Amino acid sequence: MNSPATTSRLRAAWPYIAVFLLALSCSCLHMLRYRPMSPIDELRHLDYAVKISNGNLTYTGDKLGEIAMREESCRGLDLGGWVDPPCDTPVLDPVGYRDDGWQTASPHPPLYYLGAGILGRVLSTLGITSSYLEGARFFSGLITALGVTLIFHVLRKLKVSTYAAAGCSLALMVFPSVLHSSAIVTPDAASLLVGATVAWATIKFLDRSISYRVLAVVGLFAGAVKLTNLLAAAAAALFLVVSSEVVNDVRQRKLLPETKRRLIGAALIFGCALATTLLWLIVDSARATIDPSIIPQNALNRFEGLPPLDFLIYPDVAMRWLPPSDNYLHVNFLPEPILLFRSLTTTLFAGVAMACLFRARRSSRALQYGAVGAVVALLGSPLFSLVTTVYTSTLVRPEGRYGLSLAPLFVIALGAQAETRIGRRILGTYGLVVVGSVIVMLMIATSAPVPLAP
Repeated sequence: MNSPATTSRLRAAWPYIAVFLLALSCSCLHMLRYRPMSPIDELRHLDYAVKISNGNLTYTGDKLGEIAMREESCRGLDLGGWVDPPCDTPVLDPVGYRDDGWQTASPHPPLYYLGAGILGRVLSTLGITSSYLEGARFFSGLITALGVTLIFHVLRKLKVSTYAAAGCSLALMVFPSVLHSSAIVTPDAASLLVGATVAWATIKFLDRSISYRVLAVVGLFAGAVKLTNLLAAAAAALFLVVSSEVVNDVRQRKLLPETKRRLIGAALIFGCALATTLLWLIVDSARATIDPSIIPQNALNRFEGLPPLDFLIYPDVAMRWLPPSDNYLHVNFLPEPILLFRSLTTTLFAGVAMACLFRARRSSRALQYGAVGAVVALLGSPLFSLVTTVYTSTLVRPEGRYGLSLAPLFVIALGAQAETRIGRRILGTYGLVVVGSVIVMLMIATSAPVPLAP
């Protein structure tokens, strides 16, 4: 017979298990329905994972390997008009693939790829999956589900009801930036987990439940996954600053111990994330064997100087991450009901984040963090374009998936609105209906076909 303590723990755990399984179901169903390789550089990401699991680190100037090329040739690329070398070609030539077969993923740190590569290798070796790709994709699904579950946990710590927290967290699965990334090999799949971990650590730091050391490790983790996860660290640093009494302390020319502690924490989490990112970029640049400008996609997007102002303030750039919802998703997975829920959820997240700017007060951490998310999303997108243009001499539009580490803050902003019993019921019901619709859509959708050549 179970003891009362065991029963209590099980009762507390089941909402977490349910949220995790619902999020993972969306990812797994997408994997089952999506046979071709994604055009979002999945070939490069898979090649990186394969090589690092063999103890080899890719670099700028490296060419695609046989395993990854064979996967794309046999599965096809989800890009109409492009034809890869035939699957039965004895020896595949990297030049026959996009960007002349150059490996372009090396600027990303290796942490995500190490996990995807090891799981892909283990599952395929044990015969659990039929190919390396399937195991690596499953890793993306696992960490996305963990990210959604951790967001749910953060909302519970912010006193949001279980029902509303579950609905707010699971509503993210309707976004292509989340759903597609969770079912392919891409470091973007880790962004939800990174953003949620940073938010959790920041709140625990305010409660004095974790030390500077733990905060530093979280910052290192954010920077070790992908450069764009600096957004989550920047938001955490800004939140620690604005939630302190720094303005009053400066006026009085005396910093209180708690203000000093928060300022140190802000510098620590962002500084560690930034240092990790810069260190990897330096290492990658030092290991390069070619000038990156000769890679076709870099040559196509070549741009000298600063990006034009009209580009930076164009709504599709300036508001790209408000919220970070856009990404590629196969047309077979976009029936009318899903498009409707996607539009409604995007509007809802954007609206509540902006509302937090007007409602933020020191007594509500959720409202403050939601307001910070809106500010970083609005400023971060054009700043990303500016920095990448200066650093790489290429002009690129910030994709929605680049801002995914900010998504937990939009969920926090939404959860902060659940102040009444009716509001909590509406949010919880809406989110569960959304994720249920995504699951049903993926169950009945026609599998994504391999595009035919024109």
